Amino acid sequence: MRIRPFATLAVALTLSACQSAAPAPAGPLPEASVYRVDAAWTTDAGDALALADLRGGHVALALVYTSCGMACPTIVRDMTTLGEAAGTPLRYVLVSIDPEHDTPERLRAFREAYRLGDDWTLLRGTPDDVQTLAAVLGVRYRTDPNGTIAHSNLITLLDAGGDVVARQEGLGTDPAPAVAALRTAL
Repeated sequence: MRIRPFATLAVALTLSACQSAAPAPAGPLPEASVYRVDAAWTTDAGDALALADLRGGHVALALVYTSCGMACPTIVRDMTTLGEAAGTPLRYVLVSIDPEHDTPERLRAFREAYRLGDDWTLLRGTPDDVQTLAAVLGVRYRTDPNGTIAHSNLITLLDAGGDVVARQEGLGTDPAPAVAALRTAL
């Protein structure tokens, strides 16, 4: 897999943000909003969703893949811990870094296996769209020869407009710094 330089992706992100689209319900997106990533995502229910559809509430977002046996389940637990510590409602979003294998059916099975409720959104996109979002969020990943995907363990907290307010890096990390940053953003 080829990792694109961030500068190229930043230009692509800027250009895609300038394309015409349906007006957002709450006015223009902030300039640095992650929701400016113009891509077509599919949920585990098979529905289309744009990242801008997430606006309006605080979001904890991570890139994972369903056949991951160690880091991704821990990321899910860490997101839950972060949400409990935040004391404010969060919407949890998982984006697959393995869109070739993570079909809506596999995403649904992952949802069921981890008992993820309605406040969780599971998404897949094209490989290019996933790479773009990963670059914007600072997530690196690559497929190893054995088929596993080595990836950053990063949870990103977004404010109501899609601006990054905190990042929690690592597994089993104390959520206090991310929670403090989220509370500051409220």
